[in-house]
Amino acid sequence: MVKVKCQASNILGKSLELSSCIRHKNCPRLSPEDQINRELPPEDLISQLPEDILIFILSFLTFKEAVRTCVLSSQWMTLWTRSSRLDFDATNTLGKIHIDDRKGLRRERRKYVGWVNRVLQTHKCSTLDEFRVCFDLDKHYQDEIDGWLEYAFARSVKRLEISLPINGVLLGVRGPSNSYDFPHRLLNLGYGIHHNIPFDFKSLKDLYLKCVDVTGESIEWLLSRCPFLERLSVHCSRKLGKLVVSGPHLVLKYLEIKHCLKVESIKICNPNLVSLSISYPIEELVVTESPRLAEVDISWGYLNFPLYVFSQLSCSLSQLEVLMLRTHLPKNIAMLKCCPELSKLKELFIRVGAPDDGSLIELTSFLSSCPNLQKFALELYWLKPLNTNGDVEKATKCSLKHLKVIELSGYYGCSSEVEIIMFFLENAIALEKIIVDPLKPQNQLNLVDEELAARVQVEVEQQLKDLVPAHIELVILQS
Repeated sequence: MVKVKCQASNILGKSLELSSCIRHKNCPRLSPEDQINRELPPEDLISQLPEDILIFILSFLTFKEAVRTCVLSSQWMTLWTRSSRLDFDATNTLGKIHIDDRKGLRRERRKYVGWVNRVLQTHKCSTLDEFRVCFDLDKHYQDEIDGWLEYAFARSVKRLEISLPINGVLLGVRGPSNSYDFPHRLLNLGYGIHHNIPFDFKSLKDLYLKCVDVTGESIEWLLSRCPFLERLSVHCSRKLGKLVVSGPHLVLKYLEIKHCLKVESIKICNPNLVSLSISYPIEELVVTESPRLAEVDISWGYLNFPLYVFSQLSCSLSQLEVLMLRTHLPKNIAMLKCCPELSKLKELFIRVGAPDDGSLIELTSFLSSCPNLQKFALELYWLKPLNTNGDVEKATKCSLKHLKVIELSGYYGCSSEVEIIMFFLENAIALEKIIVDPLKPQNQLNLVDEELAARVQVEVEQQLKDLVPAHIELVILQS
């Protein structure tokens, strides 16, 4: 016997442990009479639960896990077909295909499309909580993906994600004529005579489009017909030029527009917007009448920081509570030292490239604009990590009365990082905790091997234990 267990919580306020038994093929089969007279073992009582409860239990599993339960017994054979979550994520397969193996990629694409089609033919649930497609598919599969979308919308899907990364890399950009287009036909756009759509979009709450070409017109059309849409994320669209997010009935709370290189302007007037995530270049960004906007995430890569971004966000800066800045150039952060006061800012996250062991202390240069900061996180990714020990520069005094937690990722133990540690030890009088995630090979573009990373781990632990006072909690994450 092989015992299979799964756990589900929050069912009638209790934790429930479930188990069933699977009999190997070589185990002796019981006669029909023995099967009738046999008592069910205690661990198989789950099979006596109503089907609605069993389906509810499956909702706590991933889609692939739910499918695997069909081997438990004949009663479980088709339960997964009534699952309200369809997650077709096969991006792990892409890692096994060589980047130049076009024939292998075409073969895997056909297998993926066949898998999705077979599941949809078998699936019986009339509504969908989630529908997710994640694989490297291009324009040649336009009709298939259109059909999948129609299937999802016809079942009042709540969370929809179409992610088509090139070789599994999200930032990859296809040629202008080779990307999947979010269908105008499905949205009833571009036709002289409007045809009737056999479904609506009112159930949609979360929409994620990654490596999918979509126009501003299509997004605005959806916003006008999705009264409950709270999350919208668009990555790597080559056709997104101008976008207006505005309307008295919008409930949109989270908006993310990343790596869309053709964006000209984004105009936002949304009283319910809570979080905005954007990447430059954007010629024009206008945010007005968004009193709830509390979190902003800005990325600008190797470009010089667009100083006008703060003027474009001027009406929201004083209310921000979380700010995330991502760039490859440390000088971009230093340019912010004259930014307006962020009086309500509680959390600041900076992700920046560290090309050598030059001083990084200027990364803290605009903290004086954040008088109520409680948490500071710095993620460094080294382009050329050098374990040198130069002189530690002393930073300018800065009052950080409320800062309690700092996090440092990609820590290498260089003098430039020691400068930053010393800066906070001297200026953050309420500091309670320092969390350090040392340099790891898997997140440093493979420039650091495992042996070096292990040595860094040991050296960092010793360095920080000598540096950080005992009254401050020091947490060093293990690789």
